[in-house]
Amino acid sequence: NNLNFIKFNKVYSSHTHTTPSLIDTFTICLENINEEKCMFHANYSEKNILPVTDLISSKIDTYLFSTQGELGGHNFGNKIVFELKNKFFSYDYEEDMTSKFKGNRYIPKLKDKEFFTNHFCNKKELFSENKSSLMVLHSYAGHGHYNGYLDYIPSDIQIQYPKYINNTNLLGKDSKNFKIYKEYDSAIKYIDQSLNNVISCSFKNAKKISQPLIFIYFSDHGE
Repeated sequence: NNLNFIKFNKVYSSHTHTTPSLIDTFTICLENINEEKCMFHANYSEKNILPVTDLISSKIDTYLFSTQGELGGHNFGNKIVFELKNKFFSYDYEEDMTSKFKGNRYIPKLKDKEFFTNHFCNKKELFSENKSSLMVLHSYAGHGHYNGYLDYIPSDIQIQYPKYINNTNLLGKDSKNFKIYKEYDSAIKYIDQSLNNVISCSFKNAKKISQPLIFIYFSDHGE
């Protein structure tokens, strides 16, 4: 019933990893005849694609707020499609400026909610100017790490199931995965909290200056 909210059903991620899915999402294929050349695989070449963010950045101010590292093979997609004008990462630049992997993807110094609140929500100047801009927020909280999902979320975020749910009646023959299943749900709970916080502050700040705002949320990949 809310005409200001649009939900797209039957949408799926094109890959299980960040790099290929971000390339699919944020680029235009320049090979009109053979799109295979634009897919991320052994024959992939950057010269075959045009990042949409490059087109946007040439016209308006663009920002990236990310809790994933800036460099490294694991983050190749970021380097291609997120070369935005202003970039903020969850690491201390002065301390880590010579680090090979800026922003440790395994031990983030700042959790999502804390990082996005401090660097996005509380920066009133981002919303104060009367001009168009694009702001991209890239979260890392939902990633698994060494058979677990708790490394990127606060230790006090733990989901609690009703008493009638146990490993056997929930997962059957896969009952051994109950622990990681619960960790994943805990991570999703935290992401929901972080997302709610970001959406609320975005529209609150936009309303203060009477400016329109479009907020788009999607997962870049799924397991």
